[in-house]
Amino acid sequence: ALVLFTWAGPLRAAVVETGTVLGEVGVFRKNAAGKKIVVPGWDKSQVVISLLPEGHDVETIIPEMPAVVSQKNALFDPEVLLVTKGQAVDFPNNDKIDHNVFSFSKAKRFDLGIYPKGETKSIVFDKAGPILILCSIHESMNGIVYVSPTHLSALTDAKGLFSIENVPVGNYRLYTWHKALPETIDLVEVSALAVKSGKPVKVDINLSDIKPQGKGQ
Repeated sequence: ALVLFTWAGPLRAAVVETGTVLGEVGVFRKNAAGKKIVVPGWDKSQVVISLLPEGHDVETIIPEMPAVVSQKNALFDPEVLLVTKGQAVDFPNNDKIDHNVFSFSKAKRFDLGIYPKGETKSIVFDKAGPILILCSIHESMNGIVYVSPTHLSALTDAKGLFSIENVPVGNYRLYTWHKALPETIDLVEVSALAVKSGKPVKVDINLSDIKPQGKGQ
């Protein structure tokens, strides 16, 4: 794929060659024929995938629009939100009762106070890592805002699949994170990969191989 950037002034254009990184996350084994078999019973959804450049720089694109975590039916929706470092998140109270949003996580300690239906409070997440969000009124309410150090990130779907498009050509380290990992683990390195222009890179991530040692950053 090619991404074309233009700007005002003298006619200039910069073409950035890009590719796509896609793959599957799960617990795999191989049968007698060497074919990959997915082990059932594992939650493969909401796994964070992040690509960090190696040997070259990629400017982080911070979305201008805030992400949203709604408070409805005494739940945080979505339960897991992926944002880019520096991005704002809105927390609207769409319930009939008062709510509160706070966190004691090391990546972001905050307390938005108690506020009623119809109000929205916002905060900018300026440090990478997992942030457990809670409500001081309802102990059953909890969620996670995962702040990625790069916009080249994705969450897996219910089948454990992910796709990251418009990845500038170059070498990357692939990292992952899942809510089952301890909060002290920010990212776990999985593999190295090379992105080529217009070509998809396929990656299988075997969760059973992941050993949470260090922070991966």
